[in-house]
Amino acid sequence: MTITLSKRTVENNLSIAGYCFLVIFMVLGISYSFFMYVALLLAVLMVFFEKSITKQLALLMFLLPFSNLFVRGNYGGYPYLLLVMILTVIKLAMKLKRFQIAHLLCTLLCVIDVSLMSMSGISIPLRGQFAVCGILLVATIAAYKEKFDIIYLSRVYAFAVLTAIVLALCKDFIPNMSNYTYDKYLALGMVERFCGLYKNPNYFTFDITIAVTGLLYVSSMRKKMQMLDFILAIVLCVCGCLSVSMSFVLSILVTLICFFMFSKEKSINYKAILITLAAACILYNLFKNAPVLSVILERMSSFDMSQGGISSTTTNRSDIWIDFLNRIMSDLKVFLFGAGMNATLESAHNFYIEYWYFFGLLGVILFLMYITTTAFRAKKSVNRANFNKQLLILIIPIMFRALGISLMAFMNFWLALCFIIAMLKYNESKI
Repeated sequence: MTITLSKRTVENNLSIAGYCFLVIFMVLGISYSFFMYVALLLAVLMVFFEKSITKQLALLMFLLPFSNLFVRGNYGGYPYLLLVMILTVIKLAMKLKRFQIAHLLCTLLCVIDVSLMSMSGISIPLRGQFAVCGILLVATIAAYKEKFDIIYLSRVYAFAVLTAIVLALCKDFIPNMSNYTYDKYLALGMVERFCGLYKNPNYFTFDITIAVTGLLYVSSMRKKMQMLDFILAIVLCVCGCLSVSMSFVLSILVTLICFFMFSKEKSINYKAILITLAAACILYNLFKNAPVLSVILERMSSFDMSQGGISSTTTNRSDIWIDFLNRIMSDLKVFLFGAGMNATLESAHNFYIEYWYFFGLLGVILFLMYITTTAFRAKKSVNRANFNKQLLILIIPIMFRALGISLMAFMNFWLALCFIIAMLKYNESKI
């Protein structure tokens, strides 16, 4: 009996094998640098030999939760991941026939503005390089004519985030892995905040937010919800709660509200939801005395937006927002043109305020023009007549999450934009 595999099946199996080897080499690279270089080389080869734009973007998103493993040197950046990102931009740009003039102009103006406001002497620091490369990557993907297989993209990313979580939880059994986990460093009271493989729980939970919104968006477009996607989303949400992040819990609530508001009616599997709610009640009764759950409930129950309580509710972030807004309003030059990315190493803990502080009103206008032309270029490139309301399941939670986190100089934000553009260019025949 002869078993014949389709070309697509073979390609998918090769991609899965490549992801598995990447994880193995990265784990070995923690102890032996040689294997980290092998992982980098493998990632570069996968970018150049992969024909599908979906799988090229999936590779970048797959690497994101492991980005801290690529850190080398004293600066906490991701130079290896940045290299793979640049190579991807170059490869995609080589395939493009033409950019729309308005889209190209807005992209270049945004790149020039970010570059000038990031420069330190004649060089651009790593976080400025991230921003420039991210702007180009998002614009290139928007202009590319191929539609995306969003089921593949969302599941690969979700499994990557879950794999990184499992590695972090198994740190005691993997040599030197404890050097890349930072839960003890970010303790909240007597409870340790789990951060995955990141130094900060905010970026860990932002990854989970992207993965969960992607899975639910795919579910919202189906004729019937797939249990695998829903179970993956629930497991990721539970893992995210280990960070004891109130903003993450709120963003997940916003995501669920958006899912029920904007999903196609037939795509909601109420049986699966009822089973999940019953399981959640059982788990709550079993673990209601667990420190992590008790702290989350305490933080939620002490939610106070009065004049004296808002600082406590936002863990002093509202004070930081006010400080940065005062810096913007007290200096006309900063208000109009920005202070530049090298003005401070402090974080505003708010993407919108931070962007305005770094790049001024002019930079904000250029960025909005860039985002608008990019979205319309993505829609036009695949001949879509309208935006669908299900996209709000992605956009609203990510915009909400950006209220409490600085994103400008991190891969998470730019790949989140790529993710949204990919969903905008989805292949309806595969849903």
